[in-house]
Amino acid sequence: MGYLIKSSLSALSSIDATFCPKNVELDQYNSTFIGGFGFNFISALSGVQSFKNLNFTNFYLTNKVLLDTVTTYDSIVIKPSKIFTTLNFCNTTLAGGSFLTFQPPASEFFANNNIRDQEEFYGRTAITKIEDDADNFEISIIDDFTCRVSYIENNYRYYLTVSEKEPVDNEREVLFVGENVLSLSAYALEYRLFKYLDTSYIQLYSEKRDIAPDSEPSARTVGTKYIIEPTGDGGKLTASAILSSSILNEFYASDRTIKLNQEVNLTPLSPYNTSFVTYNSAGTGIDNDKSDFSLPSNYLLYSSSNSGPQDFNLITLKNIANNQDGFTSSNNLLSTSDTAVFVQDLRNYTSIFSDIDSERNEVLSLNYVYNNYDITIKPGTTYFTTPSSLSPFTKININDTKFIDSGSFAFAEPYLSDRVYQLDTTIKSQNATYLCTWLSGAPGSRGIWVDRYYYPDLVTKEQALSANPIYNVTYDNVVEDLIFTNSSFKTSVTNKLYFDKKSDLAFEADKRYRYDRIQVSNFKEKTPTNFCSTVSLNNKVNNYFKTINDNGGFALGYIIQSNVGDFTVKSRTNELPGGFIIKKEGNNVTFTFNVFDSSDNINTPYEYSFSINGLEKNSILVSFNAVEGVCNLYWNSDKVYTFNINAFQMYNKIILFRDIFVESNEWDEEILKNNVTEKRFIENVYLSLSPLTQSEELAAVFGQLLGDPPFTVQDLNISIPCGMRNNTDTVKTLNSINTNLKSKSNSVDINIKNLNITNDSIKEGVKNTLLTNIMKALPKTTNINDVRFVDYK
Repeated sequence: MGYLIKSSLSALSSIDATFCPKNVELDQYNSTFIGGFGFNFISALSGVQSFKNLNFTNFYLTNKVLLDTVTTYDSIVIKPSKIFTTLNFCNTTLAGGSFLTFQPPASEFFANNNIRDQEEFYGRTAITKIEDDADNFEISIIDDFTCRVSYIENNYRYYLTVSEKEPVDNEREVLFVGENVLSLSAYALEYRLFKYLDTSYIQLYSEKRDIAPDSEPSARTVGTKYIIEPTGDGGKLTASAILSSSILNEFYASDRTIKLNQEVNLTPLSPYNTSFVTYNSAGTGIDNDKSDFSLPSNYLLYSSSNSGPQDFNLITLKNIANNQDGFTSSNNLLSTSDTAVFVQDLRNYTSIFSDIDSERNEVLSLNYVYNNYDITIKPGTTYFTTPSSLSPFTKININDTKFIDSGSFAFAEPYLSDRVYQLDTTIKSQNATYLCTWLSGAPGSRGIWVDRYYYPDLVTKEQALSANPIYNVTYDNVVEDLIFTNSSFKTSVTNKLYFDKKSDLAFEADKRYRYDRIQVSNFKEKTPTNFCSTVSLNNKVNNYFKTINDNGGFALGYIIQSNVGDFTVKSRTNELPGGFIIKKEGNNVTFTFNVFDSSDNINTPYEYSFSINGLEKNSILVSFNAVEGVCNLYWNSDKVYTFNINAFQMYNKIILFRDIFVESNEWDEEILKNNVTEKRFIENVYLSLSPLTQSEELAAVFGQLLGDPPFTVQDLNISIPCGMRNNTDTVKTLNSINTNLKSKSNSVDINIKNLNITNDSIKEGVKNTLLTNIMKALPKTTNINDVRFVDYK
């Protein structure tokens, strides 16, 4: 059965369409049919998904296209002033390419001609097939036709030049001539710069006036153009005359191109293409490797339905946004994206919903199809139910998802990692009780999802959550089966209280799950007591360094405020040099630790320097453990320096000789305390008077770092396949300002204020003129009740 669809004939209008965006035009063509009927066809409207007429406006939902394929962008040509690149001559037969190198000139020539003093001003060309041996050259663009190619050595510039000597067999010598030897114009070469896909090329020419055959040297022909290329043996460069027979060879020029080692954007991409832009980590520019500037998309084109000329505008739809209007990495299983940076094709717009049912309704609704169920996991606990279908899957193991790529946090123990619980199904193992599924691994690593089992008769759930793994994670059930089929192994494992194995947790349709995302309070709870926050310190010596020495270690951390001056955090010393110093000078931080062993009176200094971003906050933490004989220095959660001494070497010995103080050129030395933020240079001071275990150390690092922007626990966005589903996107539209804004009625009155005209005939003339011209600007359905002249006193 067929369907009759009501639509506007404006799409087949014989009038050429215009486009509101600047420097871009719609691709269109006119066709004339039998009977003399001419119609204008617009490529962007070919095969549109849907059409609606709403509030005097025609809306067209296009197919998913790259805008450049249905429009023409009138861009300017942009040429860089300088290009620093290797030169790879593509016409050589050498395998791996033929790269230009600069070589010193042949000394024999200068010696034989008794001009050794000029040798340093020249160089010769050479070709290598090894890219690592290639030299870099500077191409200076003079204008649209000429450039200079130079090589710089010891701050002296040599220009690539075609010799003025007469040609031999239609070839001229190519050499390097130093600056100031010739006039600057003598170094100019003609060029042709072009690009194919992402690769940029250049061709270099030189025009010379050759001697005509059988004529005096003073008689010259018109210029002969030479193209620069490698010699036949591929050993050096030569300039070959372009003969009339060469011009007829279609491959002559293309075989003599020079490949550049960087992409030169001669014409900017259309700014109206759908783009995904990622900035570099420093925030100073765009990361091209993680950005895409030409993505296909659905577009909503619209134009006035009561105007003769078809002037179109467009709205770019959100094909690369998930259902929560956010961008996401490639963290779903059904992505058809060609890049791992972000997901494309998350939405496919199919139709415009029914006409707006009321003049008070300004919302245009669009239907789109999606294949992924998006879930936002905030720090803390989130409960969610999977969709009723996971098509094309029946179940998905958690290690087959891309939760880790989305930002799940790994740690050495369950309590401080991301955890998942399956609520409707019990995961079982022989004799042991399932506790949770957690991401096991070092912070910042990918980790692996494992199931933790414990023996509730021997250990509490809280203890099992806070313990490090006893065995390495197994990737199948073989190890577990071996253990539980061997009575001696089984008894041994039972005595270990808990164990981990690669996770069996699977996501199934229409099941309930719980996701525990790490939060700042988790790290605070696992960090040993902060001495600075529990003890009120004053400016007197408190002798807490004695407690540090008795306990065999300490940990000190703080956050350096952004854009602050120089200062030093150090442990004071007596005449002996033991203790540490952390000194900030500009953007450089120097850490020094002097380990003084009183048993042999030997001082061993350890030192490390690193640079920080002075415009941002920076976290510093140093942890010394005399029992294990290790000292770790952390900067913004990264362990940047470690030194080791013998275990127990400094136990029950003096580690610090005095308490910890802060000093600067702006104020006198004062003891470290938590309210040192009054000086506005450090904050979040943490001090432990005892050594930290590895887990406690990491908890202290993240506990100190997190909670204060920009160091926060971010939301986690995960996706689960859900089959093909429909959803609605909305676009707000504006009614014509010519209508009554209160009731939005098409019946209006026009008030002409303060003309102060008393002659009725003149008023009638003004009224008729106004009605004749204003109807061209108003919607055709507008009904003017009356034109009134209002004079205010």
